[in-house]
Amino acid sequence: MRYALLNSFDALQCADRGVVFHTEQLHRLTAPERTIEAVDVGHIIDAARRLAHAVTTRDSHAQVLGDVLQSLHRVPDGAPDLPKVCEPTAALPAAPAPASARSR
Repeated sequence: MRYALLNSFDALQCADRGVVFHTEQLHRLTAPERTIEAVDVGHIIDAARRLAHAVTTRDSHAQVLGDVLQSLHRVPDGAPDLPKVCEPTAALPAAPAPASARSR
């Protein structure tokens, strides 16, 4: 569980870095002192699309991680024990060998 949570947290951090990167790129492309030419329009649209995708990815990772963390809680000390699903069973006695195997 800890490994899954750490991987989810790493994915969230990576997505957050993507949001920052694409935001800076969009700000660079649309800086007020910069003149926007026809060639730049496609780049601006692509940067905005990538930013929207990065935000969506980050939000979904944050939602999943938040839901998992919210579902974790401590069991009170006085809580009854849950039944064990995989309890070991008693060993069965060995079956006698077939008669044909004994006669050889």
